[in-house]
Amino acid sequence: MALTESMIGLPVYAEDGSEIGKVKEIRGRFFKVDAPMQFDYWLREDAVRSDTGGGGRLAVPHDHLDDYKVDESETHETSYATESRAIDRETTPTAGMTSGTMGTTPTMRDEPRATQDEHERLQLREEQLQARKETVEAGEVTVGKDVVTERQQMDVPVRREEVVIERHPVEGRPAHGDISEGEEIRVPVHEEQVRVEKEPVVYEEVGIGKQTVQDTEHVTGEVRREEPRIERQGEVPVHGSSVAGMRGWDQVSPQYRQRWQTQYGTSGGRFEDAESYYRYGHEMASDPRYQGRDWSQVEPELRQGYGTWAQRYGYQHDENAWERFKDQVRESWDEGRHERRAA
Repeated sequence: MALTESMIGLPVYAEDGSEIGKVKEIRGRFFKVDAPMQFDYWLREDAVRSDTGGGGRLAVPHDHLDDYKVDESETHETSYATESRAIDRETTPTAGMTSGTMGTTPTMRDEPRATQDEHERLQLREEQLQARKETVEAGEVTVGKDVVTERQQMDVPVRREEVVIERHPVEGRPAHGDISEGEEIRVPVHEEQVRVEKEPVVYEEVGIGKQTVQDTEHVTGEVRREEPRIERQGEVPVHGSSVAGMRGWDQVSPQYRQRWQTQYGTSGGRFEDAESYYRYGHEMASDPRYQGRDWSQVEPELRQGYGTWAQRYGYQHDENAWERFKDQVRESWDEGRHERRAA
């Protein structure tokens, strides 16, 4: 199905019916998906099965989308090739334009165009780290209740009756009746007793909910990039460098060697030990990742990336040598930036 600009903003669905994002941009045979909670990505035209009226529906399951993803650089190359073919069609004469008679257009022959300066371009690519986030289940929390038995004590005030017997003399007075045995007085004695009863009551409530906490995870990975390799056969002069306005390392290394000999030649050290650090600072001064940033900001990143860079160019790498040669890195870094700004 052909892609058109009218599709921009429409939702895009996977084969299982789940929405994966919205169409953000159309570029030739490719379209960009604005995906929630992750980076945007490009898909090929053949990933779309049909137009449902409310958005495209992909012809692959959600978990196979990576098979249809392409790099953005590929979309630029395809777009350039399409425009070139269109220009060729406009400038190619038709079969009826081969006559040389009046009223007709003379034949257009394909002739090479000679220019004074002919340039060919070699594109250098590099890999960049991209962090994609996905929500996964990290676990679960189950809140239940257990019955725990414990012994409690409490003091309860109780009352009881006690019998009080008092004897005291009285004045002699006539008594009724004769003296006899068996006469007695019964006095009931009462007391309070405690009866323990249990009654369930609510003593606490547990609220259960979720909150989102923002953390930062440091991710690292090895990336590759392409560097130009210049090989000469014969006495062929080569001028310029890989960055406009800056000289290549072959051109500037003699001045650093001479400076080293002047400053440190009597210390017993060798320029070969410091050469890789001079070159590293010189090349990183033109790296787009470090443009517009001060030395204090980039020094930790340069320190971390030196080992991979040194291994790529065949230099010996000693992790403890950075403190010894970081002044040389900064020296060539500052001069490289100045040379680029002056260009």
